Amino acid sequence: PGGKQMQEIAAFAGLDMRSHTSVHNGVVSRAPLPGVGCKAKIDDADASIILVLPIIPPRASAPGEAEGMDDEPDEALLPDVEDPCSAAERIFLHGSASEQMGNAEVIWGDMYQRFLRTHLAKVIVQTCGLSLSSFESIDADVVFWKITADNAQLQRLAEKFHYIMPHSSAAYKEVGMTVPVVHGVEMRAHSKFTASNAADFEEFRSMDAIRLVTLEL
Repeated sequence: PGGKQMQEIAAFAGLDMRSHTSVHNGVVSRAPLPGVGCKAKIDDADASIILVLPIIPPRASAPGEAEGMDDEPDEALLPDVEDPCSAAERIFLHGSASEQMGNAEVIWGDMYQRFLRTHLAKVIVQTCGLSLSSFESIDADVVFWKITADNAQLQRLAEKFHYIMPHSSAAYKEVGMTVPVVHGVEMRAHSKFTASNAADFEEFRSMDAIRLVTLEL
């Protein structure tokens, strides 16, 4: 087929990414599905980090309700966790994840996971000051946690971690200079980010957001 036909075939197959991808405020909101020829919403487009967690299988009975019954263990249930407090303390650097578990020597696996996820959500939102939202997969077997940080949160983290950022064109213009270019590549000066002089720095890239959120967690 000719060039025009190839373009039409690529567009229908969802392979012509540049002309069929929707971008809003620098974030890809919709992108083609290869082989389908239509756009799909990108659920995690605005996230810095995505956590993929399996759905915790429901337990049919509560403690004590199965006594005296021929209740065979369900293979879908998570195995029991021995010494759950020590296991939880090895996971988290922020706070104590074992507060709700008391001094239990053994705990159901599904209950242990709920304790961990509750504490993790508290760390993300309350301790780290980040944003958290979630949605389930289509077949409801996993849940996606979206950890995001807006520009104000990124500025706070960049200053906290003495993050190095490139200077903006406005900063060069203010001192009467142009951005140096070597072999067609801009060679901007870099320095530690300060929120009070945010306009003197380039905007945060997706990679910057990922690095800063990871440092905070």
